[in-house]
Amino acid sequence: MSKAERHASNGVHESGAAGQTATTADTIEQVRELLFGHEKRSAEQRDHEINERINVLNADMLERIAMLESRLVETERALEAQHNTALENISAAISELGTRVGQMVTHRRGR
Repeated sequence: MSKAERHASNGVHESGAAGQTATTADTIEQVRELLFGHEKRSAEQRDHEINERINVLNADMLERIAMLESRLVETERALEAQHNTALENISAAISELGTRVGQMVTHRRGR
């Protein structure tokens, strides 16, 4: 075989090898799809469902936190009102006590 024939033969062989490699890769991909495609799709579906559930739980958690914050503000206002009422009652009791002490002093002087 001459040098030119070998070169031509190599060219045909090389391009044939490239085509054969692509075909082999496609075949391997098809076998992978047949063997593992269902599991892969199933795993992707579970992943999607888990992400959806996480989103639902996250929204629920944020809603509950907002409710707790609202209740905390309401409780704080109620406690502040009770505190103010208690201070007013103590102030009134002290004033009444002062008035009674004053009356007692006046009553003793009057004897």
